[in-house]
Amino acid sequence: MPVIDIHHHIVPPFYAKLGNFEARNPANARQVLDWTPTRSIEDMDKTGIGSAVTSLSTPGVWFGDAAQARRLARECNEFAAG
Repeated sequence: MPVIDIHHHIVPPFYAKLGNFEARNPANARQVLDWTPTRSIEDMDKTGIGSAVTSLSTPGVWFGDAAQARRLARECNEFAAG
């Protein structure tokens, strides 16, 4: 029976450029900055994950500006839908 990953982070390329991931979490920065859909699917295949419920990686879309947060949420959702 395939496994469903219900905590699967995505990192759109434009989003990775926004946050200072290296300063926030040096141990995981490379994994976050090197994320691609292809690599993510390859990792799922290696570990027997058949499906994934995606969410945006930390820190989310809130950087103190409501309009920016709405715009980022839409862009990230469109990226995920693609």
